[in-house]
Amino acid sequence: MGIVALLLTVGFLSASAARADVSGVWDLEMVFTSSGARSKGICKLTQKDGELTGTCGTDAVAITGKVDDDKVTWQFQAEQGGQKHTMIFDGVVEQEGATIKGKCRIVDGQEGTFTATKR
Repeated sequence: MGIVALLLTVGFLSASAARADVSGVWDLEMVFTSSGARSKGICKLTQKDGELTGTCGTDAVAITGKVDDDKVTWQFQAEQGGQKHTMIFDGVVEQEGATIKGKCRIVDGQEGTFTATKR
């Protein structure tokens, strides 16, 4: 009986430590703290192991990132007012993989929060 309980415990721990799968199309909404401005976009994410690639925005800007358990981070180069800025997203996968919520920021610029909802 002890071996069966141990195997069940190990199986449960392995399943709970599994990496979230964020591959797919996501509707992204950002709210910037200082101005309250809102911005929406679409990100197409591809995950292979812990690496994240894909595109975001109407210009399909290439993203790079990582997935570690339920934590997701990605970044891309955004152009605003003729200048390029790095935009960084740090979030947590919630609701059985249907939502990612977290913080976003433009390096040397605005900060805010984001919600991404899987289509």
